[in-house]
Amino acid sequence: MGAGPSTPSVRCMSTAETVQGFPRLTIAQQTAAQSASRQQHQSSTPSLDTKTLPAMNTVTNAGSNTGSPGSMKTSKTLMANGSPAKRPTAFVNLPRTNSLNVRYDGLLANKTMEARRLEAQGRGTEASKNVVGGSRVRDGQNSDKASPTQKPQLSQPEAKHGHVSIKVEACAKEKNCENPVAQTKEDVSKSSEVQQNGVEKTSEKPADSSEPVETQSSPEKKTSKLKKTPEKIAEKFEAGLTRVKAKCDLLPTIAPRDLEEEGAPYTHDFRQCVLVLANSYFYFRTGEVPLAEILRYRACVAENLCREDVLNTILDTVVDSLKRKDCFSDTGVVIKDFYLPLKYMVFTLINYSDFCEAVKFNIAEHKELIPEWIKMLESYKEPHMNKALSDEQEKLLKWTLSILHNCGSLEENVPRLRDLNIIPLLLSYIDSPLAAIRLSSIATLADIVNESEAELLSLRPRIFSFILQKVERALKVENHRDVGWSVEELLRAVRQLARNDANKAILVDKGCLPVLLESIQVGNNAELQEALDCLWNLSFDDSNKQKIVDEPGLVQAVCDKYHAATGRVGHSCHGILWSLREVLLERDELKAVATEILSLKSQATPKVEYKAVVEDVDEMSSGVQYQGHLMISYQWANQEAIKRICAELRTHGIPVWIDIDYMGGSTLQAMAQAVEDSFAVIIAMSQKYKDSPNTRAEAEYTFQQRKPIIPLIMQNGYRPDGWLGLILGSKLYYDFSGKYSFESRMDGLLKAILTVAKRGGGDAIDGVDQPLVATRAGAATLTSPSVLTPPAPLGRAPVLPRQPASAVNEQKIRSWGKDNVNTWLAKFQLEGSSLKDLSGEEIVFMHNLKYEAPEFFYNCLDKKLNVTSLLDLANASKAFEDLSTQA
Repeated sequence: MGAGPSTPSVRCMSTAETVQGFPRLTIAQQTAAQSASRQQHQSSTPSLDTKTLPAMNTVTNAGSNTGSPGSMKTSKTLMANGSPAKRPTAFVNLPRTNSLNVRYDGLLANKTMEARRLEAQGRGTEASKNVVGGSRVRDGQNSDKASPTQKPQLSQPEAKHGHVSIKVEACAKEKNCENPVAQTKEDVSKSSEVQQNGVEKTSEKPADSSEPVETQSSPEKKTSKLKKTPEKIAEKFEAGLTRVKAKCDLLPTIAPRDLEEEGAPYTHDFRQCVLVLANSYFYFRTGEVPLAEILRYRACVAENLCREDVLNTILDTVVDSLKRKDCFSDTGVVIKDFYLPLKYMVFTLINYSDFCEAVKFNIAEHKELIPEWIKMLESYKEPHMNKALSDEQEKLLKWTLSILHNCGSLEENVPRLRDLNIIPLLLSYIDSPLAAIRLSSIATLADIVNESEAELLSLRPRIFSFILQKVERALKVENHRDVGWSVEELLRAVRQLARNDANKAILVDKGCLPVLLESIQVGNNAELQEALDCLWNLSFDDSNKQKIVDEPGLVQAVCDKYHAATGRVGHSCHGILWSLREVLLERDELKAVATEILSLKSQATPKVEYKAVVEDVDEMSSGVQYQGHLMISYQWANQEAIKRICAELRTHGIPVWIDIDYMGGSTLQAMAQAVEDSFAVIIAMSQKYKDSPNTRAEAEYTFQQRKPIIPLIMQNGYRPDGWLGLILGSKLYYDFSGKYSFESRMDGLLKAILTVAKRGGGDAIDGVDQPLVATRAGAATLTSPSVLTPPAPLGRAPVLPRQPASAVNEQKIRSWGKDNVNTWLAKFQLEGSSLKDLSGEEIVFMHNLKYEAPEFFYNCLDKKLNVTSLLDLANASKAFEDLSTQA
């Protein structure tokens, strides 16, 4: 059954059929072309007709992943009149330094957390300063403490994860720069000291007039400003986008610095280009234009930023600046000629990595950028902890961590960040004296750690108390922010922490439940959704179930929302109550709730009959009597691949239940009925599947019903751990991640399904009935005594496997101790191999695997047991074959 995507699919890259990028110029070529390009650029500025621009307003359902069809965020393009627009036919092919063949297509704009929050409160047109929901930067605002004379207003700029105006004062070389007013999303304080009570006190320092200065307009002035007319909006839209397009045209053709002069500053043209891009994110002010136009403008800017070599030029230049280390003197004093252009580029990367997934992806994929940032973070770590960095160095540190947080929020980037071994570095910053840096580090770790690494966080329980305290503080102020992080953003970090089973009980012990209850009661729709999703994750821990039910008012609050809400909120409430159903049945005052939840199951009816009718069934499929249907449990990110698998299975006469055929009723009840009526369940595994509470409910219910499970791998390189690893044990899986051809995988899958169907369901086909032994990380070890037989290609008679050891021999071998194992291995010169660490149970499993799935057997020897030489592989094969003769 499908689970909704965790983020909208809003991306801006494409494949080869798109406009090809121009060849990149060397710096020498750029220098040679600079003069001519400048003259041409100044004499001819391209115009842009906004009428031809596609409307880029992305309409999404608020909230984040709960993993259900009911919770799926639907993104679509709307024209100005509200009618559906055609998908743009041309996308942007962005060259990358370290290419990875990942397609990013579709729209650019993304209504992020703050935009949805404002719309939920009826303030959707006032969101230009508060419209983005990832890590952002701003300076100069005290967000830990409200002004004694004025309460913070929602429309007022906030720190760190909010936005604030930046007035760019004209410096000597930039007196004629265009668009002198920029707005960005900088982090909180310029300097702060931690008081004994743990509350940060922020102090302002005067800014130099020759660099960007953060200024905050009064709320009265902004709210009193009338909106522009549609004509004025179109005029300003065209003017701003024309300027951006011209600078993006120019940027890849000019040299950032004069190479003939040692230590030369950035060129005037380059500074102008990066300044315009930095200003572009807040080109429209709050209250001037509707939110849809703000998002559309940012989408158009992002499209220009991602085309050809514009983004890579910026990334390469940032790398060059980090390598030169010329922005600061030895004492930390800013060298403005070098620092300000870097600041403009970093502002652009922070804002647009928060807005556009293609920017996030290409930042992470750049061969040198994140490694250089890691070097900088390593060098800054000790002086930061000792409060020896200058104010500007502290800001650069915060901005860097904010960008890494944005990149880590994209699932495709997680393997790259993990490969760079960034986790130990981030762990060192969770003890930062600055709350904003602690939050960025914790939130990034929550996105990228796996089950085993989650223990690194669970061993530091103070971080859970810290982030929950921030949620509490944010809920108590009118704008729902603390150190610049909105309640929604903070709750998302808590939800990500709750993904890992090692953290679930700790979060509850540290007081998470009262915080979630308050968020449910007083939060807006986006905050409510995050709180419910977090609670749903926590409810899978058995030790938490009773505590959730015992928390005063919590179950009642969930019930109230369940009866009052529809869509994702209602679905999440239902999921929580479903997870708690057994505990609720034990309480007289709550038994009616559980009864209501369970009674809905009878309403679940599929749209189509279970048994498919086909005219031509192949010989292998003929004569099979299906006792029910085959259910497919999957996450919505893999829906297209699952639909293809489903269609192929139905051509062979296999009755398939998939949620897209289901109409009406409750999705969880439909799931439960579908599991109970199935002869087997396919689980399509990926990281998103494992993280989704909806798919977890499906998989755990399948396991509880003792249904045969056939696992598919949908994500390249993914291996199940945690709860999913425990459920699947050591089952053979079928790889549909794209590593192998679809047809070759379908042959194996079809054979496995028919094998189960001929047995009429019953016991699990590959050892799920056996006790599952897990490592500390939760990944299952080799314990199952039998596995699926590898399939023969369709249309051929399958080759019968050799008989494995008899049941008597298996029983004896399972009782082997170390001496027995060493004696057995010594006969084949393997006593020094890793096979000596196998238990008798694992030896029996490998023996059966040799005959039933030889390819997987040799893969286990090579990858899992490190038996790599041909001689050792041959001896190991003989050793396991010899087990058949053991008396």
